[in-house]
Amino acid sequence: MKRIGYGILLFIAVLACLPLDGVSFASPPAQDGCDPNLDYVAAVQEAETWEAALEMANCAVEVAPDSNISYLLRGVVYQELGDDEAAIADVDMALQLNPDDVTPLFVRGKSYQYLGDDEAAIADFNTYLGAYPDDSEAYYFLGLSLQYMGDDAAAVEAFSAAIDLAEDSYYFTYRALSELYLDDPDAALADLDYALELDPDNYWAYVYRGVVYQELGQDEDALADFNQAVEVNDLDPLVYTLRGETLFYLERDEEALADLNYVFELAEDSELVTDEIMADTYFYRGSLYYYTGEYDLAEDDLSQSLELNPEDEWGYAVRGETYEALGEDELAQQDYESASEYADEEDADLLGEYLEESADDEGGEDVLDDSGEDLGDTGEDTGEDTSGDTGEDTGEDLGDTGEDTGEDTSGDTGGDTGEDTGGDTGGGDESGGEETGRLDMVKAFYGKPAMQTTPTRSTLRNRTNASVRDSSRGRNRGSLRGTTTVQ
Repeated sequence: MKRIGYGILLFIAVLACLPLDGVSFASPPAQDGCDPNLDYVAAVQEAETWEAALEMANCAVEVAPDSNISYLLRGVVYQELGDDEAAIADVDMALQLNPDDVTPLFVRGKSYQYLGDDEAAIADFNTYLGAYPDDSEAYYFLGLSLQYMGDDAAAVEAFSAAIDLAEDSYYFTYRALSELYLDDPDAALADLDYALELDPDNYWAYVYRGVVYQELGQDEDALADFNQAVEVNDLDPLVYTLRGETLFYLERDEEALADLNYVFELAEDSELVTDEIMADTYFYRGSLYYYTGEYDLAEDDLSQSLELNPEDEWGYAVRGETYEALGEDELAQQDYESASEYADEEDADLLGEYLEESADDEGGEDVLDDSGEDLGDTGEDTGEDTSGDTGEDTGEDLGDTGEDTGEDTSGDTGGDTGEDTGGDTGGGDESGGEETGRLDMVKAFYGKPAMQTTPTRSTLRNRTNASVRDSSRGRNRGSLRGTTTVQ
């Protein structure tokens, strides 16, 4: 049984200007065995379980129904029991009984946050901090709501304010997560290192440091952190998805498959499983099947992933590769077109490294321009090319792989001197203007000119994991109850 912490109750008593010992509740006669002379703040604090604490808090309300502290005390207990609607109702009553005391706003803000109403939570935290600007935990929870809403710059400021007041492992952990979202892995790594110095059993610090190492390409370090995370908590499906991904990059396929399969076992009973986690799990297991030649299994998993994450360009790209391996060229073309549809400018930049690698595999010269949008001119051809260049007037050339000797009207950057209107792949294309279709163009975009090379596993690092970037925002709302102490 969990022994109830003293911090929040001391917080209530001190901020309400009440003595902890001998709190007096002017009240009518006790009912159902409730003692009007009992110190219920102390009684709640001494309870061995939150259920027992609720009995004491109910008595506090019975014997002192006109006391705002009675309702605030019970609201805190409801919050710890996970009944945030009841907690908010009691806090509202406390505020009605004493509108001048903003202390309850901190408790209500936390319950709003747990329920996903971050705008209301932020409003309560800000009002409360106006009266109590030295409360580090209030800044911490403010930072969490800002982070959940995607305002990571403001979240970093809030976490930093908390850290200025008190050093807590979780303050550094969640500042690091916002720094990761802001693409500052070095700052995130420094914060996570220090978080683990403060608390070597901080599960989330291991998870997020592993993610930072993933983004830095340090797979062995990532694996070590995910292993440590499993030692602390072996029931969270997210860490198995992330560890399975890392093992996939390390080409330790049997271990990767075991971790990814285990996510499906946990999904049967775990409330922590989200659609984002399952989408990533299906994606990496499907990719593993693709790279090990089990194309039917790959197609099944990648299709499941796309049902859960229908705008994942990488899911379409790998499934397109799978369809091509199965000889389903029409389905492959449809997927490549979908991949192209959902790939934005940032995706093109992220794919640049792989596109260079693919061009090198073809023995040509990479000609990515400064914008990363001319993705393939690598050879030397001497004829008129009209086969599929899509960068007309925009500089976005996704297929031309030759140095042409005629006039170029397509915007490619390959130093052309002749007429080029399309997507040649070198060697003197004189097709007379017939377009080869979007299949070649999108294949070139994903780094497979002329459909002759297989994308390397490391290419998939450029995919944004929904389970980290999306699911982590707000995923911990319930699990963060009681993770810090009131300062």
